[in-house]
Amino acid sequence: MKLTIVHLEGSKQGQTEYAPGPVISVGRDPSCQVAFDPHKDLDVSTRHASITFQGEQVMLQDLGSRNGTFLNGARVNGAVPLPQDSVVQFGEKGPKVKFSYVFHTGPGKKTQMIQDLSSKLDNAEAGAAAAKKRNFLIFGCFFFLFLFAMAGWFIYGIFKKKAEDREAVAALKLEVPKSKELAQTVGADTAAKAEWDAALEALAAAETAEKAEDFGAARVSYEKAQAGFGKANTAATMALLARYKGEAESAKEMAGQAEKKREEQAARESEERKKREEEEKKRLAEIMKSLQDQQTLLKTLEELLSSTNVAAIKGGVEAGEKALAGSPTDAPLLKDKVAALKERLARLENMDELLKKAATAAKQATLAVRTHVYAIPGGQRPDTTKIRIPVAEGEGTGFFVAEGKVATAKEVWEPHLFQPAAAALWVKLQEKGMKLFTDVELSTYKAGEGSTASVYTTTHTNPAVGLARRFEDTLSAGQPVKIKYDNADVEVNVRLHRRDEGNLVILKVDGLTGNAVLPLADGDAAPDTPIVVIGQNTGVADLDLKPGQTGLFQYMGKITAGGQRQEAAVPSYATWVGGPIINADGKVVGILVESGSEKTKAISASILKREM
Repeated sequence: MKLTIVHLEGSKQGQTEYAPGPVISVGRDPSCQVAFDPHKDLDVSTRHASITFQGEQVMLQDLGSRNGTFLNGARVNGAVPLPQDSVVQFGEKGPKVKFSYVFHTGPGKKTQMIQDLSSKLDNAEAGAAAAKKRNFLIFGCFFFLFLFAMAGWFIYGIFKKKAEDREAVAALKLEVPKSKELAQTVGADTAAKAEWDAALEALAAAETAEKAEDFGAARVSYEKAQAGFGKANTAATMALLARYKGEAESAKEMAGQAEKKREEQAARESEERKKREEEEKKRLAEIMKSLQDQQTLLKTLEELLSSTNVAAIKGGVEAGEKALAGSPTDAPLLKDKVAALKERLARLENMDELLKKAATAAKQATLAVRTHVYAIPGGQRPDTTKIRIPVAEGEGTGFFVAEGKVATAKEVWEPHLFQPAAAALWVKLQEKGMKLFTDVELSTYKAGEGSTASVYTTTHTNPAVGLARRFEDTLSAGQPVKIKYDNADVEVNVRLHRRDEGNLVILKVDGLTGNAVLPLADGDAAPDTPIVVIGQNTGVADLDLKPGQTGLFQYMGKITAGGQRQEAAVPSYATWVGGPIINADGKVVGILVESGSEKTKAISASILKREM
């Protein structure tokens, strides 16, 4: 009676032990026949379990361990039969062990075994030859598939190889146990212990690699285990023949011939593997070089996507098309980048027309805004008093950012925060308890109405306008301002509002519905972005306006300084403050906050978009 213990997990993983019956103790106590490491395998109790040979049956019993004993995943209570090749785990997270056993046969069985050796040997050799032929055919099929896959995409080849390895592992998992059982039948676990142990180690390595889904390594280890069990089978059979038939020399010669055949086969397989590996390395080197060149080119093309240099973009398109023509792979990223660059080139070559079209569409959502700021006595309302003390007037441009919502500059809505004299007057009026009110006049137009397409035809005086969003004030340092107040010259210290990202308001307008809305760009505009600036003017003769007539005008240019505070190389008028700056996609990239004869300053639309 003998028990074979193969350690699958734990501090002794990969080791194989043997223990004689009839009673075998298991635990961390060094006196146990199956003893675990007392410092590493802490889930195992000092005396955890026992295995007892009872006639033709083997029993497993838990000895009241702290963490329990699990037979093939099920917890053991008391003594239970231990099937052949069972997996036992000592503790729910403890080491796993595979148990197999043999009962020593009596003289009658040994005589019968000697009589059957020749036929078993013949069957074993025939089975080995059939397995070898089958393996050779399988190998030839995989080799053909591998060569075919190498002609395809490299990444697809990798997945194909993994599938082949997975399939080979599945086939080997069925064949290896048969070889193991055949070898064990002739006593290979004792007569050919070195080959047997090597085969068991290879089998454990194969199972570990398979769990980690490394099917290539699992396949190699299963093949090694298959060959090892074959060698163990042959060695054990030869030993038995030499022992019982006195044909040791013949057995040695047969073993030598079998070993020679295996070596020859192994040499052929090694040469074929080496050839495949060289071809794969060569193919991989070609693909890797192509991918590296493509990565460098992709980076260059990505930079060109934000460029306005037409010649450079044309050169990038030519380089991309040349790389695609010579690429060993499909290169979808490069293909998409070249297509995007072609589209940008077409847009740049037709940029003026795109900007004009964008400006025409944007004018449908652009308004002229005029405000009259005045003060009345405290405790009064505009409908209860006729007293009106003018404070300031504002004139600028705005645009619809949503249904009933207009974005413009705070300077247009609250001009007294930016005009020194008005700011000083409001300080004095506040000292008297006066209240501030604003009358608003909004002008809109529809394309095709009026004498020209850019002249306003509809004016809304004092519509219901309120503040939907007022951005936080940023003030300059205090400064003295002299004004005439109550028939006397007075000096007032005031802090004027700066023309920065705080110079924005969103107005809520009732009664104006169905107007077009301008979309806001997602991010800040980059330098060299082509743009068109839109704004209103009233009664300017050199702009072909009649007295009292209000119209929309535009200038094209480009962004010279990007980010949240922008500068654009394009002229603008003071009445354009609060107006939109449009890109070729028809989206607002900025809101004009400071005009100039050559340069215009603006705030990025991304600031406004965060508040919508």
